[in-house]
Amino acid sequence: MFIRKAGISTVAIWALFIMLLACASAQAGDTRSQTEITASDIQEDEQQYIVSEQYNGQSSFKCNDLNLKFPSYFPFGASRVKGSNTFVGYNVRNCAADNYAVTLGIGQDCHGENICYLGGFFVDKESKTYSSQVLRSALERSLKHVSLDGGIDAYFIPAECNAYCNPAQLVWFSYGMVFIIESKISGDSSRVLDEFVKSANSYLFQVR
Repeated sequence: MFIRKAGISTVAIWALFIMLLACASAQAGDTRSQTEITASDIQEDEQQYIVSEQYNGQSSFKCNDLNLKFPSYFPFGASRVKGSNTFVGYNVRNCAADNYAVTLGIGQDCHGENICYLGGFFVDKESKTYSSQVLRSALERSLKHVSLDGGIDAYFIPAECNAYCNPAQLVWFSYGMVFIIESKISGDSSRVLDEFVKSANSYLFQVR
């Protein structure tokens, strides 16, 4: 009789243990679900600050009462189909005279993703991490440098391809700020360099 009671108690204990495990597993699942929802919400929240405008060859955009300029010509601009499915995008939370970015992409919802990204233009204070790293990398690697209008030295960083290809870049420093032009073109031929120089000079011409 005692042994039978003990057996019943053991079964009950195991049943309770299994129930606790099930509850813990369910709670973990809820936690993962809540985490995913939160990440999704954050991404959607960021998207609401991004503005896209159809690209028709314009060279400026108005943001936070500022008229911010970018190159009127992007590398191999003749291949860009103006007024079709090409858009320029910018983030209204990243609009200042010394800190802004413009992206050029295929489709209104393209905001720098590799599959649709065509190029971009970035203006940053020298102290900003990304721009400073790009400039420092160009100087340390002794990359090709070219002269822009006004005698400004610029440095060319060719595209690098691994799982996917990073854009080629032209970077220069002026007035305490770093400027970067990007384009999804490969190679480092003189023609490619000429295209980047033409793009940079189209910006410098506007801000003289």
